[in-house]
Amino acid sequence: MNKTVVRTLLFLILAAFSTAACNWFDPIEDGKIPQGVIFYTGCPVVFYFVNEDGEDLVNIERPATYPAVFRVPAGEDDQDRARQTIQTIRRSQVDYYVYNEGSNWLWKDSDEQRIAFQTYLWGKTVNTDAKIYVYGSQNAAADSLQIKYKYTTAAENPDLEGTWGVDVLSIKYNEVEVFENNETGKVFIVKPSQGETSVKVGSLD
Repeated sequence: MNKTVVRTLLFLILAAFSTAACNWFDPIEDGKIPQGVIFYTGCPVVFYFVNEDGEDLVNIERPATYPAVFRVPAGEDDQDRARQTIQTIRRSQVDYYVYNEGSNWLWKDSDEQRIAFQTYLWGKTVNTDAKIYVYGSQNAAADSLQIKYKYTTAAENPDLEGTWGVDVLSIKYNEVEVFENNETGKVFIVKPSQGETSVKVGSLD
């Protein structure tokens, strides 16, 4: 999978969803990455939350089941607020349910016939590693996303035109690599009624 896809994947859709500004559009001195800037970027994989029988754990009619991702650990009130304001946007005859200040969204994946989930990824310059937190349902313990980034500037990528960007090199969900060598770009988070969460990359098989 092309790692530079992170800068474009789903951003054409999301441009209409969120008014948040990504810091790589800020002009900088050529060849320099600013220090201590919190940024976000697109996630190049799609998540599906299912039980041990492969059934959706996310119910569009029940916002308490919506996954929510945070840059820092979130309490119950933060999780509740993240799921309170949901905007439905229709694109190409698909309804997208956007929430958590526009940083998370759901839709029915017609290929998988499951509810798909996407999120922004966060980081802070010039750290090449970041950890963010995934709450699968209200009051549940957080899972983790560990991300590795590579920073780029106009000196390396003329398309940036004096700004800066990041490439995603690795994503680990609960310590399981889900980006590298994932040809389908799909990740299944299996949460059984009893026992530990498991992560399946590419398919449920």
